[in-house]
Amino acid sequence: MKNNSFDFGRFGKRLTAKMAIRAGVALVAASVGATWCLFAASNAQSIVNAAKGAATNSPAVTPFMDIASAGPLTHVWLGNELSCQVQHIADGTTHDFFPPSVIPGDCGTFIAMGETLYAPDFANHGGTATGNLGTYVVFTPVSQTPVTGSGTSGDPFKVVTVVDVAATGLRIQQTDTYVIGEESYRTDTMIINNSNGPASGVLFRAADAYLQGSDIGYGFTEVSGNRNTVGCSVNPNNTPPARIEGWTPLTDDNNFYEAFYGEIWHWIGTKSPFPNMCGCTTLQDNGGGISWNFNIPAGQTATYSHLTTFSPTGALPSPTPTASATPTPTATATPPASKLVNISTRAMVQTGDNVIIGGFIVEGTESKRTIIRAIGPELTQYGLPDVLADPTLELHDGTGALIASNDNWQHTIIGGIITSDQVLEIMATGRAPRDPRESAIIADLPAGHYTAIVRGVNNMMGVALVEAYDLSFQSNSILRNISTRGLVQTGDNVMIGGFIVQGTQAKRVILRAIGPELSQYNVPNPLPDPTLELHDGSGRLIASNDDWQHTIIGGIITSDQVREIQTSGYAPRDGRESAIIATLLPGNYTGIVRGKNIVIGVALAEVYDLDP
Repeated sequence: MKNNSFDFGRFGKRLTAKMAIRAGVALVAASVGATWCLFAASNAQSIVNAAKGAATNSPAVTPFMDIASAGPLTHVWLGNELSCQVQHIADGTTHDFFPPSVIPGDCGTFIAMGETLYAPDFANHGGTATGNLGTYVVFTPVSQTPVTGSGTSGDPFKVVTVVDVAATGLRIQQTDTYVIGEESYRTDTMIINNSNGPASGVLFRAADAYLQGSDIGYGFTEVSGNRNTVGCSVNPNNTPPARIEGWTPLTDDNNFYEAFYGEIWHWIGTKSPFPNMCGCTTLQDNGGGISWNFNIPAGQTATYSHLTTFSPTGALPSPTPTASATPTPTATATPPASKLVNISTRAMVQTGDNVIIGGFIVEGTESKRTIIRAIGPELTQYGLPDVLADPTLELHDGTGALIASNDNWQHTIIGGIITSDQVLEIMATGRAPRDPRESAIIADLPAGHYTAIVRGVNNMMGVALVEAYDLSFQSNSILRNISTRGLVQTGDNVMIGGFIVQGTQAKRVILRAIGPELSQYNVPNPLPDPTLELHDGSGRLIASNDDWQHTIIGGIITSDQVREIQTSGYAPRDGRESAIIATLLPGNYTGIVRGKNIVIGVALAEVYDLDP
């Protein structure tokens, strides 16, 4: 049996990992890359980048082909390095991807293999906002055909573009076709493995949307079997249906992402499959895309196909079964095991024992590169009252030793495991806090237990977020058993935690809300009767519990869970505490801990991974 215990630093309360706050992991609306508002936060203000429009739109030097027609897609521009741009007849001369007057635009195909990203040559487009991609290697153009075909369904317009993926031995042959009268064009991306061994990685198709002449919008998703459509829309969740830009896969087992445009580029830069998330109800300067994992033996090929749609009525294409690509001979994509990533919890920070204390475990054979953040001032843009004006952050190891600290992320505190200035490094992650008074630490953490503590400078009080983001998705180590301890009050000041299930498989977890048993650790004012809610990424309540020995049937809970909770090894010690076992598809989830009958007190919000 593993010793999964946490030591909460100077507080001297030794809590077992069963008490180790596994919960608070929301996609926080506070992050530069955050695409989700924490449940119950106001979403009235759009997320934009005021500096983005200042991009210089000088003439592009990237060669391209132009599928010009009567439309409704009057132009489909295709760069010779797998970039793209589109113009819809309803938009006049304004293009549909950012920058709206640059050809090609911030749109294209990407491949991640190991620690290297391969991408179009955006720097030679005459204007771009793809800086969050980080470092990448430009595809090597090999050839591009002129436009052929007559634009009919039997003889569509066609451009074939061939590039080499640097010196990897991979070659991409991409075929783009368009039929006059259609609201979408088709892309078939064939990866040819000419190397001497198997090749594996991630294939992305993504863009920065410029929807209906506007750089902001909402998002939507649609599931069809093992295919997941995602897009940008004028209305939240494309309801009611209106103008959209969307990616509809024709090849099974894709991942998807719709988010703040900088987060789309940042995520591709992490070289990890898209996280199957959509900020569907968040008005923001957005982008989106889809990805597939590939694993191709030497001498073989694999083809991945999709439609890119620009519909003024919100109608998605309905491809017939024959439209799906059937690559031969190809290796099927091998999805990674699902895991929990990108955790955060929002709560009220007071003084003494009533600060926010977050714990997590790094498990595996490699160090885990992580950014930990303490967010306060930027929460005001989501309508939250009484935010913590100046949060500080401490990171402790499993012995309780202070190993890193920060107060204002633009000023690195050297000491412990922090040996050099981190400001540029934090900015390069795409996770830099938006307010200089907020705090951040980047740490390479070996396997073990860690505790993050958020306080207010000079004993200030207010609502804050504590967050941990995984920056090394491809490593063999994972974040496990995440939890947060804080003061649960009422209204907006309950405890709200979120987590992401990333991957292509469902993840079995147990969520817990712990209160009464904290008294044995001398924690003052424990919450006497905590309740627990579980919401999905759209904010829909999918499960709830009040007293774990009495299952509440409803949502995804279809049978009594008491025996299952007991056999999990994570049954709460007090009958008034709450627990839910759930098998969750990849996506965003939020847990909310409240006090029954509006009682306040200190509680733990926890999420435990029950998969082997």
